[in-house]
Order: sequence, then C-alpha cells, then structure tokens
Amino acid sequence: MSPALSSESTKSSVGLVDIADQLELSVTTVSRSLRGAPGINPETRARVKETAMKLGYSRSRRGRPAATSQAHRLAMILSPNDYSSTNQRYLVGLSAASLELNFGLLVHHVGSEDCEEILTPSSQPAPMRNEEVDGLILLHGWPQHVVSQLAEKWPVVSIIHRYDDPKVDLVGIDDHQGIRQILDHLISQGHQRIGFFGLSRDVSWSTGRFAAFVEQMAVHGLPWRTTDLICISSSEAYSPGPFPVGSWLKDVTKRVESGVSCWVCPSDAIAQSLNNALKATGRKVPEDVAVTGFHRSALALPAVPPITSTDLEQNEELGTAALRLLASRIESPQPYRQIVQFPLKLVKGKTT
Repeated sequence: MSPALSSESTKSSVGLVDIADQLELSVTTVSRSLRGAPGINPETRARVKETAMKLGYSRSRRGRPAATSQAHRLAMILSPNDYSSTNQRYLVGLSAASLELNFGLLVHHVGSEDCEEILTPSSQPAPMRNEEVDGLILLHGWPQHVVSQLAEKWPVVSIIHRYDDPKVDLVGIDDHQGIRQILDHLISQGHQRIGFFGLSRDVSWSTGRFAAFVEQMAVHGLPWRTTDLICISSSEAYSPGPFPVGSWLKDVTKRVESGVSCWVCPSDAIAQSLNNALKATGRKVPEDVAVTGFHRSALALPAVPPITSTDLEQNEELGTAALRLLASRIESPQPYRQIVQFPLKLVKGKTT
C-alpha cells in the first residue's frame, strides 16, 4: 500500500498545470492570472485564485518563499550571445540592484540561431520550466515573436532593444538627444552633406538612431538624400567589434566622391568597420571624410584611433534601472509600456 500523503506535501506538489487542468485553461492564463498581469478577464482571474486557494497552491516551489513585495524574488537574464564586454557592465548594475531589491539573478545564454528554443519547456533553464522565475531581463536582440510569447507568461524588461509589445518595458539611451549632439558637432565643423552608414531594418536601435538622424537633418534645414543611406545586415550590426568589408564599400566610395563629407554610424563597432574600410582604400579620416559612432562603451575593445561618439557616464545604470523596472512590473502590472531613457554625452575623438 502506498503511504498516505500529508496535506502539507500534497499542497507543495500542486502546480500551475493542476490548476489549469481543473479549470480547462492554459498554463499561461493561470500564470498571468496569479501574477496579476493585465488582459485577463476578472471572472477568470477570480476563478483561478479561488481554485489555487482550494488546492493549496503556493508559489513557494522547491522550498522557495511565496513571492511578496518583501520576499526573495528571482530574475532570469537572457542573452542570445555572450557579448561579455557589454554584459559585464549591465551585470554590475543588476547585481547592485539585486541587493537593494532582494532579487536572485540567473544568467542564461542562447545561441543566436537557437532563440526560439527558449519557448520550449525542455530547452528552458530549470527555474523557468519549474515556474520559479518572477521575471525576465533581455539583453541584445531577440526575435519579436519570441519576446511577445515570453511576455505572455512573465514580466519582461529589455535593455537597449525596443520591441513592438506594450507588455515589454524598455531601459535604454536617448537616441534623439545623442544624435542631436553629434549633428550639432558636425555642423559646427562645416559639414553640410552628411550620410548615414549602418542602417539595419531588423535592429531596433539602428532604425531608431536613423530616424533621429533624419529628424535632426530636417531640424537643421539640411537636405537629405536617400542615396546617402548605406544599409548593412543584422549580423554586421550586432557584431561587437569591426566586421569585414562588404559590398557596401563601393556605394560608400561613390557617395564620398559625389560630396559626402561625413558618415554618421549607429554604433562604434559599425563606425570602426567603416573607418578601417576607408583607410584601406587610401582615404584619410578625418582629413578626407569624417566618421562618427554611437554609444562608445558598447564596443568590445577601444577603437584606434578613438572615434567621435556618444556615451553614458555609467553604463551600469542601465542594469540597475532594468531590475527596478522589472520589480515595478511584477508588483504593479500595467497595460502600457514603461520606458526609462538615459541621456548621453558627446565624446570627441580623432575621426572628426
């Protein structure tokens, strides 16, 4: 005869699947109902909470205390690439905030081509699979549909990358303010025909900085030619350091010969790649053509020569703000996106 289970051991074994099966709901709906996530029918939420109480469900899984505003919480940091140089800066801020907010932190890296696997329970880290994670922080770029599905189940905050989902909060940098400083600097040096090198339509920060560039060109009354736009691939845009010369070099050369005196780039890695290509063709930077970057400290290694760019005083602040924003979404879910943007400063280098 099997030993009888005590009421305590029975309660501790009750999970989201049990509640979902009894109510004929999805596990996602049950999870979001218990977390107070927006978009759940009030009657459904009440049924879920009532059933959870009757079954003795507690979020204290595997000995973990139930989540309250004062209790220990767990955040999973997901990154599709091990960009250790940038990750370390964010992690310093996240670690500092975790002490203040009483969070435990776990980091999980996924291969760039395997991002969709994070949606499959068997491929998830055990704390995600076992419903022990209270929220997610995303580093670097993820496919939009993957992010939206993650946000259906967990509170999500992204660092730098913007996603088209109101449930995904954003901590980033002020692209418009940064581009404005760069153009003010270039115009003060007499540049009039300025090109944009490095647009990647699949990379949110690239499109955002390009939009800010076009806006500021209009504000300054400078003509904008669509031919002075050079696009690159998403793999080139995401490169943490300089990438090899591509077919784009011919277009860059034609534009320079036709009068472009400066190229604005949406990252320092992109700017360094362009700088290296221009020098390989015999052109001097900045004597023949100037180059600017963006968000200097995101570059894996310092550029030589130093690139005129923008930067944060403390990149660690992005990590700190991300965890605070995640705590806010966990405790007080909102139906709208929350955005925190940090101002940038102009850093003059040797390329303008």
